[in-house]
Amino acid sequence: MVAENSVGALAQNSQRDNGQNLATDLGIGVAGSGLTRAITPLLGKAYNAVVQRTASPGIN
Repeated sequence: MVAENSVGALAQNSQRDNGQNLATDLGIGVAGSGLTRAITPLLGKAYNAVVQRTASPGIN
């Protein structure tokens, strides 16, 4: 995840000479990516559960 976000963080801070902003932007990007990767499968499972529940209303 760090490699994915490094390019964006470097591009965003290319006109600035501030390492702390770069580190902050990189940290936010990595945290956001990790959170998205953790939540996506859970949302998929919840969606599938709802679809299965509504597709067969006679089965409880």
